[in-house]
Amino acid sequence: MKNAEVKPLLPNEPRQLDWEKQSHLTSQFLRPVLGELERFLLALRATLDPQLSAEFPTKASKPYPLGQCLEISLAVKKRLEEISPGELQGDGAVAFNAIQQFSLNGGVIRQIWGDLRGQYFQNAFLFGDLYVDVSNDTVVATKPKVEILPFAQSNLSAIKDFYHFAQLAQLYWKAEVFPNHLMPELAPYVPLLVRYADGEIQMLDLSKYMIMLTTSAEFQPSYDFLSQAAMPKDVFDRVRNSLLDSGLLLPKCPEDGRKIALTNCQRCSEDDTYGSYDQIALVIERVLQVNAYLRLIDRAPSISHQETAEMH
Repeated sequence: MKNAEVKPLLPNEPRQLDWEKQSHLTSQFLRPVLGELERFLLALRATLDPQLSAEFPTKASKPYPLGQCLEISLAVKKRLEEISPGELQGDGAVAFNAIQQFSLNGGVIRQIWGDLRGQYFQNAFLFGDLYVDVSNDTVVATKPKVEILPFAQSNLSAIKDFYHFAQLAQLYWKAEVFPNHLMPELAPYVPLLVRYADGEIQMLDLSKYMIMLTTSAEFQPSYDFLSQAAMPKDVFDRVRNSLLDSGLLLPKCPEDGRKIALTNCQRCSEDDTYGSYDQIALVIERVLQVNAYLRLIDRAPSISHQETAEMH
């Protein structure tokens, strides 16, 4: 019997292509030095925290490090790429040498992102088959800054679709989520409009993972999410009015936006150029511009969302 075809990895997907090989290399090189590895990463956090807290003092009105798992993960990743073995000693030298030997022998270290325990979005790393979270204190600041455990015990799962993303956004961000029937040209790539608890509205999600999730599936995940009932007219009208001078072509009503968005998903699915890197880069640039306009909307009290059923 032939082995089942292994699906290509999406960017930051919490998965390895060859778990058996990575588990073997992890046992050989990393598990013998788990204590040193943890202390090394804690030392990195200690050197990076003053810089990061000065650069990102708050996020969503919360003080550093709350909500900043991405910023911390990226900073640690950058530091690991810059370190010279000669500048380390003690635990740092032992851990870094183990990481180098692990990598030289085919071990894979990946930055990953997903749904942690059904409670919130989280950025972390895979060191072989180890879950390595260098920003474990970004939801509860009193937690240990670093957590290392077998990936199978981490309960980090990949975001399955846009309904899954919406469910977690509602829970973690206390946000309202609507289908993007307002900007149907961009909706195949970013099919959600998210209204945060402070009133800010944004098109989401611009992560490489979520965009590739839909483009690699011929835009079916976006089509599925956009197929639900038209977004509430009061929300539609309020956001549309804020974008009248943006130069965008906007539908006259949510029902029209829904039809156009679904038609655009079908068109994109039939033409490979819509999934090209150049096209995706262009879309990301345009969405960033639109989101900049959306930030100008007055932050009115939250609008009750009665017309769309609770996600999952």
